[in-house]
Amino acid sequence: MISCYQFKNQISLYIDDEMNFQKRTEFEGHLETCPNCKKLLGAITATKARMHNFNTLSVSAGFYTNLQNRILADRNARIRAARQKGFSFHKIPSFAYGFAAAFLAVVVVFMFMKTPPNAQPGALQLPVAQQQIQKAPPAIPEAPVPPVVQAPQTRYAATTQSPAKEDSSVTGDALNSPQHKENLQDLQQRIKTVKDQN
Repeated sequence: MISCYQFKNQISLYIDDEMNFQKRTEFEGHLETCPNCKKLLGAITATKARMHNFNTLSVSAGFYTNLQNRILADRNARIRAARQKGFSFHKIPSFAYGFAAAFLAVVVVFMFMKTPPNAQPGALQLPVAQQQIQKAPPAIPEAPVPPVVQAPQTRYAATTQSPAKEDSSVTGDALNSPQHKENLQDLQQRIKTVKDQN
């Protein structure tokens, strides 16, 4: 058995004959036991029968065209009125100004909190970069480059010795010269100074 509430929800399906056999049986069983629902069904059925007896209405040939033109004219009038009003600060609600001011204040305070007290503009560094700079080892001074000693250029005389032997003798003379020994001592002294600094 179904309730009166379910009966009222299903009454249009029953009238239009869109119920399956089981639901129709339950509907008609409730209809036999409930006089109020039986009276409601009779009233709806009688109203539907009377509506079939109404005269058919007809409209003029240009009715739909006139209706469409009136709808378009009304829409265009609304668009024109909205464009003429344009933008105005009076349309902005007052709480929007307060919200914008509060947001700006929060941004300014946040920027001041992030800036160190003694920092100069343009000299801000990230904390990670500062740590890397502090951990970096001190720069090692580069050792001075010793001057290149060039052997004196001599012209080879026409002798019986080969040019290769003459070249080796000249190089040996340059290595034994007092200027070369002095440059070598100076280089050793500079290397010792750099080692002592490290």
